[in-house]
Amino acid sequence: MSFLTPSAAPPSSANPRWRILAVGLTLVFLLGGTGLFLMRGDHAPEPTAPDAYASHLQISDIKLSRAENLVGGAVIYVAGKVANTGDKTVTAARVEATFWSAMNEVAQKEHADLRILRKNGVYEDAVEFAAAPLVPGESAPFQMAFERISAQWNQAAPEIRVLRVATK
Repeated sequence: MSFLTPSAAPPSSANPRWRILAVGLTLVFLLGGTGLFLMRGDHAPEPTAPDAYASHLQISDIKLSRAENLVGGAVIYVAGKVANTGDKTVTAARVEATFWSAMNEVAQKEHADLRILRKNGVYEDAVEFAAAPLVPGESAPFQMAFERISAQWNQAAPEIRVLRVATK
């Protein structure tokens, strides 16, 4: 064979299938890793012991209601009354709602910010404490919404425990 005659082997610059597969897998791993990183968030861990001022927030008159959201899923509304029995103004509160099963076991625990109900024209709107601070000796109605509650839930009102409280 001479150098002037063409050879039957394909040129080495052709793009073999393994390169396309490697690039595709690399892109999938990069996108997946980015998605996991973004979903992880920078959430602070929930406290296990309540704040010292949490005992001054008294939760009572808990009532449940159910509604369907736009995609056909159920939304459970937990409403009640919160009273500030302490000597500071409450500007935020985070609670833990424990939903029990028929076997008296924990079916699910959820953490949520307590929202105060304020009249907004003809209807009530659930607003953050910052928009409606709770002064000492005052009480106000509250509401929280929960989606995707466990099927093992016994349909009774959840146990509400105040975890974190911000005051001024």
